[in-house]
Order: sequence, then structure tokens, then C-alpha cells
Amino acid sequence: PGQTVTIDSAELIWTPGMRFDKASLNLGIRASRGGQHNVSLSEGADLQVVKIDGLSHPVRQAGQQVIIPLQPRSQMIQIEWQQPGGSKILTKGPLVRIGEQAVNAKVTFNMPRSRWILLAGGPGLGPAVLFWSYLLVIVIAAAALGRTSITPLKTFHWVMLGLGLTQISPLMSLIIAGWLLALGMRKKRVPPPRWLAFNGAQILLAVWTGVALYCLYTAIERGLLGIPDMQITGNLSSSMHLHWTQDRIGEFMPRPWVLSLHQLAYHLLMLL
Repeated sequence: PGQTVTIDSAELIWTPGMRFDKASLNLGIRASRGGQHNVSLSEGADLQVVKIDGLSHPVRQAGQQVIIPLQPRSQMIQIEWQQPGGSKILTKGPLVRIGEQAVNAKVTFNMPRSRWILLAGGPGLGPAVLFWSYLLVIVIAAAALGRTSITPLKTFHWVMLGLGLTQISPLMSLIIAGWLLALGMRKKRVPPPRWLAFNGAQILLAVWTGVALYCLYTAIERGLLGIPDMQITGNLSSSMHLHWTQDRIGEFMPRPWVLSLHQLAYHLLMLL
């Protein structure tokens, strides 16, 4: 008596596309006796291939059901399918029933390079989009700089400048902000007439101007031509590969979600 099938690992790899979404489900199964295992795919799924221990098997799809023959041993099951999709603002993982409870569940989203990821979430351990907390720091700093009378820039101007500098390193952003403040200080306070102090201050401003203009050029280039850096981190995730992990799950695979826009929207905002 008792359970005859144990799922030691379950991994779903989800790849959204322009017209079709592709998926690959990998199951590590231990069976104490031969039999059949039923996996239910999401609605509209079109089965492509079923592999058992790396070898293709002629398994047919009956509606949403895929019946896998099991041997009394450990085996790796790979199921690949595709379904109508297309890039959407809200991308959610497919509804997949693996038939038994499982441990070591993983879900990976391979996002297209053309998508601008805004937010991501899901059960278990997953990625975090840190850009929004960084943006909050920029707004607070802009509000503080807007209160100074050193430069003619107001809070709104500093916020707009800060938005344009989000794609370069904080050091480069500080160089640009410091350069504007230095020019304001130079206008209000003339260096001492001594030639060493005066010429030294002028040379320093000239060098600082060159470096700041290079940083501005880098910000414009990355903003208009580069891939948005949303500072996505956590669970070995990156801007295009998002990973979620859950220790234990029921019969259904976790369904993370991603909120994204086309990169054209990002480039238009940066241009404005």
C-alpha cells in the first residue's frame, strides 16, 4: 500500500514568442512499478515531442491529456509543446497538472529581447525588479537638489535628468550632478585671483566638463539604443531569464507572472 510514483524534480521552461509560446516540462520520476502517468497541459497546447531518458517516444495527445508510460525505475520525462500566444502586457505561466505532488519545482521564463520587464512575481523564491526602489532614491535626491539655489534647475528638471541617467552607473550620475553644481558654484564664487588657484580651478572644470559630457553621451546611447537595465536580480535571474524555485508543490506547477511592455515604449520615453 502507498504511493507508487514519486516526482523528485519538476522544471518548466516557458518561452513567450511573437505568435506562439513554447514550453518544455522536465520531470524526474521514480516508480515502484510499471504503469501510466497522466500529465495535463494548458488549453490550446499542441504536443511536439515526448522523451523518456533522452529517447523520443510516440506518445499521442488526447485533448489536454498526455499519458506517459512508466517503468519500475527512475526516469527523466521531457514534454515539449507550443500554443498560440504572442507577446502580452501580462505574461503568466501555463496551467500544467503533473499528476502528483512534487519537490524541487522550478519555473524559468525566457523573455524575448524585445520586451521591457516592469514587474515580476510568483510563488516561492524568484526574481526582484530593483529599478523602482532605485528610482525612488533618485526622486528623493532630485527633490533635495531642487531646493538648492546653486543651479537654476528646479525639482522637475532634476527628476527628468535623473530618469535619463538611470541606465548608467551611480558614479557617472554623481559626476554629472556634481558637474552642474560645480558650474553653479563657479558662477557665484570666482576663484581667488592668484594664478595657481584660478588656473587650477579652470583646468579642473574643463576636465570635469569633458568627463561629464562623456557620461551624458553614454546615458543617451544606452537609453536610445540599449536594452533597459531594470536591475533584475534574485535566484540567478537576469533581464531575459527569470527563475522561480519552490521546495514543494501540489499537482499543479507554479504559475509566475511578468508585466512587460515592448521596448519601443521604453525608447520613446527615453527620447522624450
